[in-house]
This record gives sequence, structure tokens and C-alpha cells, in this order.
Amino acid sequence: MYSIVKTQKKSKAIHFRENFYRLQKTNKNGTNRWVCTKRQCSASLTIKNNTIQAIRGAHNHGNLKRSPSIIKTVTNIREKVCTNVSQPITQIYNEAVSDYRKIHGTAESVPVFDILRSTLYRDRAVVFPKLPTAINELILPENFTKNLYNEKMLFCDKIKQSRLLAFSSLSALKQLAQSTIWNADGTFRTAPKFFSQSYTIHAHDDYSMKPIVFSALPDKFEETYSTVLEALVLYAQTNNVILNPTSILIDFEQAAFNAFKKLFPNANILFCHFHFAKNIMKRLKKLQLYNIGLNDELKKDNVKREIANILSLPLLPPNKITAAFFDTVEVLESINRNFKPFLNYVEKTYIINAKSTSKKISYHFIHANTTILFENNITLGIFIKTVIHFTLSSVIEHKCSFFNVDFNLQKSTIPDLIIFLSPYIDILRVNCTKCYLPNSYIQIAEIAHLIVRNKQNQWTLAIDLNVYSKHQQFRLFDCVKRGENNFLVQSINFPFYNHSTIPYDEVLQQSLITYNINISNLHILYLDNNQFKIKPVNSNNLYPEGTIDLKILNTINKHHNSLFILKSNLISFTKSNDLRLLQGKTINYINVSEEEIQKFTSFVQKLITSDTNHQGYIQSCVRGDYNNQLLFFNIGGNYRFCPKKGSHHQHNSVAILVDTKKLTYTIRCKDSQCNNISLIWNTIE
Repeated sequence: MYSIVKTQKKSKAIHFRENFYRLQKTNKNGTNRWVCTKRQCSASLTIKNNTIQAIRGAHNHGNLKRSPSIIKTVTNIREKVCTNVSQPITQIYNEAVSDYRKIHGTAESVPVFDILRSTLYRDRAVVFPKLPTAINELILPENFTKNLYNEKMLFCDKIKQSRLLAFSSLSALKQLAQSTIWNADGTFRTAPKFFSQSYTIHAHDDYSMKPIVFSALPDKFEETYSTVLEALVLYAQTNNVILNPTSILIDFEQAAFNAFKKLFPNANILFCHFHFAKNIMKRLKKLQLYNIGLNDELKKDNVKREIANILSLPLLPPNKITAAFFDTVEVLESINRNFKPFLNYVEKTYIINAKSTSKKISYHFIHANTTILFENNITLGIFIKTVIHFTLSSVIEHKCSFFNVDFNLQKSTIPDLIIFLSPYIDILRVNCTKCYLPNSYIQIAEIAHLIVRNKQNQWTLAIDLNVYSKHQQFRLFDCVKRGENNFLVQSINFPFYNHSTIPYDEVLQQSLITYNINISNLHILYLDNNQFKIKPVNSNNLYPEGTIDLKILNTINKHHNSLFILKSNLISFTKSNDLRLLQGKTINYINVSEEEIQKFTSFVQKLITSDTNHQGYIQSCVRGDYNNQLLFFNIGGNYRFCPKKGSHHQHNSVAILVDTKKLTYTIRCKDSQCNNISLIWNTIE
């Protein structure tokens, strides 16, 4: 007797005497001809009315002796894979094998899972929707958004720069609300295609820990975690469910910490140290870095100490983690540059995502008029803020058929003007393309685009004023800082265009718009009695001819004194426009090539270039006000050695003080947190 089975492609086949036959044709007399499934075999059967009429030919191959019970078991497995799509395929297989063993005493003849794997997954793929080739093609059928009890599961499906999905049923959400202890964890191994990680939130009870929220995320940024948690809270509020955890255990991940702390400020956020330490040691082993320095006892101790410091990061207060990490970066990179890939991994995985959103392109235009220099960054910052305040005030004062608002212009801050303009931003952008600032070719509409919404949906200035007042970001020449690594994109007007052999530090040194010791033919803009004034570097004559339009400067000065209020937190030492600490103060800049100080310049230059990993340059030199024997060398570049720390800082600059009478020197770190006020003086050799 024969039996009818299905092939791997789900076609009908006949199993007879340990061989398989497929239907070849139906004859006119009502018989069916079945031929061996082996292509080179001529054996066949003729069947009519379920009865074998004839057996022709002999098989020219061996056969797989598989009993009807085995064939039936495999067929049942394949059918169940298609009908019970929520059950894992491996579980279906294991249950079938277990049932077969109970009946027959052994399951030795049942094909092992690896033999059936491709067939079973192909069977299930027929039932599932077609897999998308890109994330924007992903469409979730309605039955995929519900659980087995027909409860809605999908509560978050958002497309920012990429797609993110989150699932949880209402009954599960209520269990989460009843639990005061949560655990959240992400994994990359089970992340669906096109997603970076699977992230789950679990609820604890007296007996177990249950997964409640399932999400597929495109990255590990704080913004992404916040989006999911905000959607979760909104989902709960919509269903009158209150989420109020007292404790949340997460992996050591600053981005996740910030997101949970923002949404659940009363919860105690705890880091899982075990998984963090395991990942760190695993990465060190993978990069073969664990044995670096073993031949040098000092290096060996330093490496072990800094690795221990990294492992201890989760134990620090969150606001000190980043600074502590970069301190470790400096030490390990100074020991061996091979640590850089490892440090990049730690930074990208656990540190930097706390401050970053998704990938973005930011343009930073840093072109300035080369006819003047600014005495210092503070003067530069105040000048820029005054110009912006004047510009926004001019927008308010202008009148046209679309914008005609009465406003009593009086002393105000830049935020005051932004608040006033915010209701009219869209009107100005769309309709004021033919309105211009006084005596200018700049459109009012263009200025309106300088006011944008921040993450909190509040109107703010698109320009980070602190960048220009606290950091040296203005340059003399055309170039653009763009992208994640802030590389320079040079215009053809850039003096160093395509000069790849010139070191970056040298380009930077010759491009500063604040006082530059290398440029002596330009004029200095400085503050005196709340007035912006200009003078040559080596002269006291004010307003050199042809340097700047005096009408413009007078207008800026008038506006600065009558209408502009400097916001107090933009500058550390003043709460008003009363800049008495700057007024009348002459900075005694020195030409470092002067013969009498040349030997000190040479000493400093040798000191700051002795370490190939930390090359610096002399940015400027100033003589002391109260002690003329003191020279202050402000150092730029990568030389940031701090005597108190015993190593180089990552970001903060230093000054080298030289006593020309005692022939001694000291290094003063400018890091406010380091607070290095106990100076150690050394003899100049």
C-alpha cells in the first residue's frame, strides 16, 4: 500500500516501498502516471481509483528508508508551522519529536532539526508578508499589531530620521504600573532587520520578572529613548494608567539614563555594573589590548589603574562621568595610541550618545572681515551680541503691509526680542522677502530664519552665542566646519586652500580673529567706557582711516548704550552693561620675536613641542600688569599639560608663566573644575 505525502515544495507525492513518486500526467483512460522523484530514474507507477495498476522499471539509486510514521510526523510539523505562526518553529519541532518518542519509544529515525530547518522556515515565510527591502517599505498588518487575545499592542510607530516601533498591551501596561521596580535592557543580537537594537522594559513582582514593553530602535541616542518613553507615558495616561516606578535598573548607558530621568524624575536610576564590566573586558580582549604595558611596570600599573577607572564610571554621579572618562582617555592615549579604537567604542556606546541626537549635518560659517581684530573673546562676544540685538530691533521697527506692530523699543535683552517676535516668525519669513534692514541688502525674511524652535518647542536663536564669546570659533578666512568630526571644507578664497602639508595648528594660529601676534598690520577693536573703539596695534590714534565705516560703528555704540542689555549668564563677571573690568584696561601684548625675550620664547616653544602626541604653539604673549617681570604665554594646540593632574587635559588650554628675573616658570591650567591655584615654579634650564 502506498501513502500520499507532500514534498518540500508542498506538491503531492506518493510514498511506496521507501521511494517517492511525483505525478507526471493523467492519461485519457483515467489512469495517472507517477514517476520517481529522482530525475535520472525511470521507475514509475500507474494508478487508477487509488489502486496500483502497474509497476514499471527498476530504481537505479539507493533509497532513504523512512517509515510512514516518520513521514506523517514531518508533515504534521510542516502543517503546524504554517497554522500556528506565533509558536517558535524550534518549539513545534521539539514537541513533535517528544510526542513521537512517547509513542514509538525512540525518535532516532526522526530527521534532526538542521535537516528540516530550511524547509520549515520556507513554509512559514509563505504565510508571512513579504520582507521589505528598506525600512520605509515596512508595513505592519493589523494582526501584527495585536496579541493572541486581540488586544492592541502597537503604541508607538514613529519616523524621525529612521523608524522606531514599540509594543505593549493594556493588560501588560497595568502590570507595569503595579510594579515599582523596573528593569530595562537592550540587545543587538535579536534586533529586527533595519533596526539597531531590541529594547525591552521588564516589571518585577514577588516571584518573577516579566517583559512588558518591546521596542525596535534605530540607534542608541537619548532622543530615541525619550521618544519611546514619552509615547509610553502618553499611552498610559490615555488609558488612565499611572506609571510611577521607584527604581529602574538599566545598563550603564548615559543616553538611557538621561531619558529615564527626564520622564521619571522621582525614580532611582541604577546602572547594571556586571554587563558593563563584561562588555569592557570582552572588547579589550577582542582588540588584544589587555597585555599592553606588561613589560614596563610603570605603564602596567597606569594601564590597570585607568581600566579600573573606566570600570568604575557607573559608580560616579552622572554629571561627572563624561569628564572622568575623558581624563582616562588622555592617559591611555599617551601610553599607547592602540587604545584609541577601544576608547572610541566606550565613548560611542556609553558616553557620547548622551549628548547626541541622530546624525545630522551642521554648517558653521566662520568668515570674518580681515580689516580689524578683536582685543579678546569677551569683546568679540559682546560686539556680536550687540549686532544681533540691533538686527532684531530693526526687524521689530520695520513696517510693511504684512507687518505693522507698535512696540515701545526700550532697553531689553536678546531673549526679550525673541519673545516679542515669536508670534510673527512665519509672517516675516513668508511675506517680508522684499523688506530690508536699514542701509543693508539683508532681507527681513532672512533674519526671521535666525529664530527657530528648540527641542522643548520654544523659540530661540539659531546661533549659539556662547560658542563665539567663550571659544575661538571666528576665523579670518573662508572655510566651513561640517559634520560629526568638524572637518574643514575650504573655499577657493581660503589662503591655505589645498595646502595639505601645512599643519592644522598653524592654519588655526594664523586665522584667529581675536588678537593675533602674527598680524601687525591690522587694527584692534576694543571696549573703553562702554564704547567700541579702534586703534592700530602700535598706535593710540583712534579710528584709522578706511578701517571701518564710522557711521556704522557710531550706530552700534548708540544702540549698545541705549537699548541693549547683556544677559547676565552670557558673561561671567558682569550682570549689566557696566563693563568696568574691561574699561580703560590696556593689554600689554608682546611681540615674541623681540630680542630681549627671544630666549624665553625659545624655551617655551621647546617645552610645548617636546611631546609628539601633544604639540602646542604660542598663541600670544602678555606682560604682567602688576609685575612687569612676568610673561604670560597663552598656549594653543594640543599642549594642555596640567601639573596638578599630572597629564594633559582633553579640551582645556593652559598658560605658561615665566619670571624673567628669577628665571623660573610654571604652568597654569585654565580648567575651572581643576582649579589649579597652587602653582609650582621650576627653574628654566
